[in-house]
Amino acid sequence: MTPSRLLLAALVLAAGPAFAEEPMDAPPRGPVFEATDDPAKLKQQLADAVELSNGMRDQIDTTQAGADAANAERDAAKKEVEVLRQQRDALQARITSLQRHAQVSEEAPATAAKDAELARLRQDLAAAGIARDNSSADARNLAKELATTRADRDKYQRSSIEDRAKVDLLNGDLNACLSGR
Repeated sequence: MTPSRLLLAALVLAAGPAFAEEPMDAPPRGPVFEATDDPAKLKQQLADAVELSNGMRDQIDTTQAGADAANAERDAAKKEVEVLRQQRDALQARITSLQRHAQVSEEAPATAAKDAELARLRQDLAAAGIARDNSSADARNLAKELATTRADRDKYQRSSIEDRAKVDLLNGDLNACLSGR
């Protein structure tokens, strides 16, 4: 087998997993490598393969950055939920205290003011509960997005590792071809 055919075979094997999920009648993606003995063309084909690998690496980095951002948003939502729970608990304790105090107090004006404050606190408690529920839903949605992003990142990382190994193999084959001349 000539060096150019060996290189072509290695390039085809290297590109195979990247296209495995595409239908057979799909147009080719990325560079199309042709058999040649011309060192300049071989170097260009290698440069194209390296460029494809670098593009995949950039895509992995972008996916990782998205996953990190989703993690940060999820953590912020969890903290917000915890703060809202603490506020709700404090409001509930205040309501309970006011209810006990209102039962003991027999003064009508003071009771009316306390009833108004109790109603306001109940409204605050209801608003805090709604905000907590919304934050919990946001946290669940962020967790789903994070799982999807992690799955995408893992897929691209596996693909990039395979591509890097193939590029290293191609570099070795190209160096062997070039040094054999």
